[in-house]
Amino acid sequence: MEFENPDMNVRGHSFEEVRNLTEKVVTDNMNRLIPEHNKLCDCYECLDDVYALSLNKLPALYQQPISGFPDREIKLTKEIERETEKVVRGAIIIVSKTPHHE
Repeated sequence: MEFENPDMNVRGHSFEEVRNLTEKVVTDNMNRLIPEHNKLCDCYECLDDVYALSLNKLPALYQQPISGFPDREIKLTKEIERETEKVVRGAIIIVSKTPHHE
């Protein structure tokens, strides 16, 4: 049985399939950049902080699943790649210096 969040429905239509393309670009950058930073704790809290901090500094790029355009996704990813890398690097440094745990 598939879980359906009633908060993500309007008139019986679910928006759970709509995706923020920026999330994928951020996670790709995190996977690539985190191994370079040995001072970052790799606990879930620190990883969540890097993820959230990065996403809060970047524009959301939402795409609906039915009209997903693969070419558009690649173009958007390439256009924001440099800025995303800069933001993720900055978030890693911030979280490394000031983690929310001891």
